[in-house]
Amino acid sequence: MFFVYALFGWIIEFSFYGITNGLFVNRGFLHLPLLPIYGFGAVAVTIMFRKNQNNVFIKSAILVSILEYLTSVILENVYGFRWWDYTNNPWNINGRICLLNSLMFGLGGYVIAKFISPYIDLKLHKLNRKVVLIAATIIVVVVSGDFIYTLFNVHTGYGITDMEIKNTIDNSNEENGK
Repeated sequence: MFFVYALFGWIIEFSFYGITNGLFVNRGFLHLPLLPIYGFGAVAVTIMFRKNQNNVFIKSAILVSILEYLTSVILENVYGFRWWDYTNNPWNINGRICLLNSLMFGLGGYVIAKFISPYIDLKLHKLNRKVVLIAATIIVVVVSGDFIYTLFNVHTGYGITDMEIKNTIDNSNEENGK
């Protein structure tokens, strides 16, 4: 499930950023098309609400916002820059999280806990265990290799860690008369 959600999160980020900024780019920490923060958040929500689905929206919003804040702090302390910055968004905390995203995390957590995770869990249990184990092992090895590579070759650049990409594109378009 972790890898399914990490890939799904990457697709969401890739698409949203591309549509809103006119630049389709892998904005993740890893070089592969995976965003582990989505995988961790979705799996945490799935585990937390597997048996007790009270207040899923609020608890998901809080849980995943804490995860996003801590991830931002860790990445910035380790690498010296941010992969996201919500400073210009209303109701933000140190530019690391903002109310709008927290509400979206609450909604996402609700949908994941109530609908998506039970469906994925059902489908995964119908698959051949040996095939799932082999596929999971291959994915873990590949992602671990990418993680180790990323530790020494940080994935950075326009639209990834450069918060000025939209301004750069806008200014370039103005200069070129677009």
